[in-house]
Amino acid sequence: MNIVLTFNMRLQPQDRHDLEDVLDQFLEDENLGEIVGGGTSISKEGEPESCDISIDLNHDDNLEKIIHLLTQMNVVAKGSSYRIGEESSNSFGTLVGVAIYLNGTDLADEVYQENDVNDLISEILDEMGENNRIFSWWDGPRETAFYFYGQELAPLMAVLQEKQQTHPLCEKSRLVVLVE
Repeated sequence: MNIVLTFNMRLQPQDRHDLEDVLDQFLEDENLGEIVGGGTSISKEGEPESCDISIDLNHDDNLEKIIHLLTQMNVVAKGSSYRIGEESSNSFGTLVGVAIYLNGTDLADEVYQENDVNDLISEILDEMGENNRIFSWWDGPRETAFYFYGQELAPLMAVLQEKQQTHPLCEKSRLVVLVE
């Protein structure tokens, strides 16, 4: 039986592949099936929009085990879905998401020279707490996006809005709610 998991998450192909590796190991260890494909939908600007993982299951009952694993791993945003063959899709997922788009071209040169984006991301993650994390990023022609997911939108937004007001790299940034 073939199933297609569609993740309502902005994941770079490498980040999707990392998730595939975890799933593939689980499928192999439990003799449930195998991953037979995957892909990332990309906007015309090159930004990831969603991604799919296709799995051939050894038995119909194995789908429940996969959904349970993904839910336990806390790695699926609301609005994600799975489809069995040509049947209609079924929604699953628990995470909400928000992106911060940092302006990469219009800030003063000294802002880019004197601030490290990795330090900013570390600060954000420390302030967001353990139930929230960054899942991926995108480096566009004029801005860089970082995609954060967690259980509740308010804590994600609060930290990012505070950074917009206080951190030089967040000047002229924008926030986009990805999943509510």
